[in-house]
Amino acid sequence: QKRTWKVYPSFLSRSRQIYTTHASGRASCYYPFRTCQQLRVDSVRDICDKAVSEVVLPPRDMAFFAGQEATGAYQLVHGTMVYNLSVESGITPNNTSSYVSQSSTISEAALWCEWHQVGDLEAVEECTLLLIANDPLLKCLCTDPEVRDVVRAYAGSYHRRLREAEPPFANWPTDLE
Repeated sequence: QKRTWKVYPSFLSRSRQIYTTHASGRASCYYPFRTCQQLRVDSVRDICDKAVSEVVLPPRDMAFFAGQEATGAYQLVHGTMVYNLSVESGITPNNTSSYVSQSSTISEAALWCEWHQVGDLEAVEECTLLLIANDPLLKCLCTDPEVRDVVRAYAGSYHRRLREAEPPFANWPTDLE
């Protein structure tokens, strides 16, 4: 029998982070921890308490700048943000800007490898983001022996694919891709 459990603390519930708890005491994680099909409920609580925080940005405030070392990934919960990629990045021949849609994951690479922001992320209006901090997340995930091997394999594969992503076979990676 399954029951729906909205993750503590409440801001995760507001962002529709829903987990299903099984009779076995494990939780199927749909997002943002999609690398692990099942985590113990106490592991999910640990992640929420130690690795996830809410960030509220006023209009025109920056979440990050190009060149800055990333400390985690973001998910836009509410508001409008714009991502700016400049010619100096070496990724694009022209300065580009794109709006970030709600529920988008930003800088996911920071969870699985050392990552420096490629562009700038700016709030157009007041925004709410979830920050998933990489070091605490990995510490929480690696406490479960069954999950640790999956996380290591996924991180290795993610890093390898990231290194291989270059023209003409793929676009250069950005904070949005």
